[in-house]
Amino acid sequence: MIDEFVDLVEVNVAARSFSLFGSNGSSKIIDKLTVNQFMAVLEVIRAAEDDTEIIYV
Repeated sequence: MIDEFVDLVEVNVAARSFSLFGSNGSSKIIDKLTVNQFMAVLEVIRAAEDDTEIIYV
């Protein structure tokens, strides 16, 4: 059983980082990515666009 979902993703293109916010109030920052890593994660996030709010900062 899944207890938490990602509700919001903040994408910081300039910093190549992501801030993930969960349905239970948790948060996680993904940073220090190479360009290729950033683009790969961004592709996955965009695929979930229907279920998750995405904000570009």
